[in-house]
Amino acid sequence: MFIIKTVNNPTPIISNDVKDVQDIVLGLTNDDKVALDAYCAVCTMGFNNSFNQSDINITCVPDGGAIL
Repeated sequence: MFIIKTVNNPTPIISNDVKDVQDIVLGLTNDDKVALDAYCAVCTMGFNNSFNQSDINITCVPDGGAIL
């Protein structure tokens, strides 16, 4: 499960699908490069790994392990 947070959005977005993460990041940033970078990063993420770029923070946690 991926928890997506932004500096400007206090409510985290949760997704279980790698491709959805790319679409969510694109919608939040309107930046294809950041969305592609996020997609490439989450494809290889393990639990408790994070991706940070352009005010986006994505963390991979086990299902049910989300601490919002």
